[in-house]
Amino acid sequence: MSERKRDKKGRSVLVSGVVICIVAAIIGSLAIPGLAAQQTEDTVTVTVNAPEMVKAGETFDATIDVANITDFNAAQFDLSFDSSVVNVTGVEDGSLDGTTIPVSIWESVDADTVRVLASMPIGEGVSGSGYLAKVSFEAVGNAGDSSELDISNGLLVDKEAAEIPAAWIDDEVAISDSSD
Repeated sequence: MSERKRDKKGRSVLVSGVVICIVAAIIGSLAIPGLAAQQTEDTVTVTVNAPEMVKAGETFDATIDVANITDFNAAQFDLSFDSSVVNVTGVEDGSLDGTTIPVSIWESVDADTVRVLASMPIGEGVSGSGYLAKVSFEAVGNAGDSSELDISNGLLVDKEAAEIPAAWIDDEVAISDSSD
């Protein structure tokens, strides 16, 4: 084969490759907005739900709420707080539309953070609204103190072990004057 024919064939392959890349980029850019809209639509909101105000020395519960979750199997998250204001005293099972969500493990990561793992038996899924876990606290700070209840490192999975997209929303609790 002559050098000219090889060059022509090489350029032809290169041009074909570039055209394929451009077409793939166009198709991909058209598909991405639809995919993003679908993910937003399927995203579950996980919200820390605590009282706005508590009295010093009082105990209270914060639930980790979800709404309209489908085929839920397991959750893991960290809940951080200011340990000079509130301290975790326990973590209890959750409930989705009357089905108990067992808390498998909860442990202190450090003085200001607990890690919670709640899960159904492998392969089982539950759908509905409710809470993944109930976290009990004692208010140990003084009137005027407050603590963010920061939920992070969260992961939800369905009965097929696929991640459920989620938005994680924090809350805050403040200590009121004990005479309030």
